[in-house]
Amino acid sequence: MKTRYILFLLLIAGLAIRLYPPITHELNVNFDSIYHARIGQAVAETGWVPEWDYVAGGRPHLYPPLYHLIIGYSSILSGMPATEIVKYILPLVSALIVLPVFFLIRRYRGIKSALLGAAFTAFNPIIMAQSFDSPQLFGLFLFPLVVYAFLEKRYLLGGVFIAISLLFNYTISATILAVLLAVALIKHWGGSREFILRPFIMGAIGAGLASPWLFTAFSRAGECFDPSTAVSALTLSGSSQLLLTALFVAVFGAGLLYLLRKTGDDYLTVWKVALAVGTVGFLLSLLFPSLHPYDQLLLVGFSSIFLLPELKLRKVLSVALIVVLITGSVAVIGFVNPTMSEDDMAAVSWIRDNVDKNGTTTILANPETSGVINTFIGSRSIRTEFDLFLECIPDSRRWSDMYGVLMTRDKPQAEDMLQRYWVDYVVIGARDVSSYEFDIAKFDDMTSLSLVFSEGDARIYQVHRMLS
Repeated sequence: MKTRYILFLLLIAGLAIRLYPPITHELNVNFDSIYHARIGQAVAETGWVPEWDYVAGGRPHLYPPLYHLIIGYSSILSGMPATEIVKYILPLVSALIVLPVFFLIRRYRGIKSALLGAAFTAFNPIIMAQSFDSPQLFGLFLFPLVVYAFLEKRYLLGGVFIAISLLFNYTISATILAVLLAVALIKHWGGSREFILRPFIMGAIGAGLASPWLFTAFSRAGECFDPSTAVSALTLSGSSQLLLTALFVAVFGAGLLYLLRKTGDDYLTVWKVALAVGTVGFLLSLLFPSLHPYDQLLLVGFSSIFLLPELKLRKVLSVALIVVLITGSVAVIGFVNPTMSEDDMAAVSWIRDNVDKNGTTTILANPETSGVINTFIGSRSIRTEFDLFLECIPDSRRWSDMYGVLMTRDKPQAEDMLQRYWVDYVVIGARDVSSYEFDIAKFDDMTSLSLVFSEGDARIYQVHRMLS
C-alpha cells in the first residue's frame, strides 16, 4: 500500500510540473503542437484524419493518425477547441510514463529499484523538455511494454504494442525496433541464438496490424519532397546549445556504460544498447540532421532511467540525484514559453481580419509562422508557402525558391521571386532574425512592397504586381 502512495505522489508531482506551462500560458507552447491541433480540429469536424491536406498548395496527409484522433475526439467530448486541448495531452502522457517504467523495473529488479526508476522518470529533464511537442512520448510509454514482450517471447503482445506505436509516430517505432535488433545481434554473436528472430517476428506482426495505414501513407510518399533536414541544417541559433548537449551526452553515455561494463543480464543489455544507440545517434545527428537529434536525446534520457538504479547508489546519493533532477526539471519548465509573441499573433489577427477570403491569397512567412496562420485562421483561400509539417512538401522547386527569398541578401533576386510566384503578402517576425538569421532589411527597400502592418518586431508587407 505504501508503494502505491509513493507511486501516486510521483505521478502527481511530475504531472503538476508538466502542466504548469500550459496552464499559465494562454498560447500554445510549441509549434509542432499547433500543426497537430490543426489536424485534430479536422478530425473533430469530419470524424477522421484528412486524406488531403490543403496547405502549401495541397499535399497528401501522411502523419500517423492516432495522436490526431485523440486530439479530435477529446475536443468533441470536452467541448474545448483543438488548439486548447492539445496543450494538455502530451504533458499527461509524459507523466503517465512512470507506470510502464515502474512495471518493467519491478518485474526484473524489485520494488526499490522500480520506485527509483519512477522518480527518475517523473523528474527527468530530457523527457520534461519534450513534454509539449513530441508524439514520440506515446512510443516511450509503450517501449517498456515492448521490451517486456521481447524478453518474455510474447510475440503477439509485442507486435500489438509496436503497431500502436507505429500509428502514433514512425521514428520512435523505428528506434525501438533498431534497439531490439541490435540486442538480438549482440546475443547472437555471443552464442545465444534464441533472440535473433524476436525483433523480426514482433516487427512483422506490428507492421501487419498497422499495414492498412502504412500502405496508404507510404504509397503516396513519393508525391512529397522532404526539406525538414535542410531546415535543421540552416537554423543556426541552436548550434551552440546542441554542441554543449553533445558534450554532456558523450560524457554521460560513455561514463554510465563504463560503470556498468561488468554487469549484464538480458534486461540490462537492452537498456545499455538503448543508451549506446541514443548516444551515438545524437552525436551523428549533428552531422546528419535526418537522424533527428532530439529523438536521439529522448532515447538517452529514457534509457538512463533503467540504468541509474543499477549503480546501487547509497540512499543519500539517490536522494541527491533526485533533487538535482527536480532542479533541472523546474529549470527546463522555466524556459518553456509561448510559441508566438503578442506582436506576431497581432500580425496573424491582421491577416484574418483584412485579407480577402473570396480569392486565393498567397503568403510568405517562415514555417512556424505559416503553421500558426494555417491553424488559427483555417482558411482554404489563404495559401502559405510553408507549414509546420515539413516532411511533405509537394513542390520542391517552389519550396526552395521561396525559402531562398527569405534567406538571400540579393534584393533583386528576392523581389523577382515574389513576382514570379505571385506572392501577395510577406510576414516577418522576431524569429526570422533570432532563429533563422534571415536578412529581413531587404524588404524595406523593395519598390514593389508596401508596409501594411507594423507592431513591435512583426511586420506585414503587401506585394504589388510590377508591370513587365
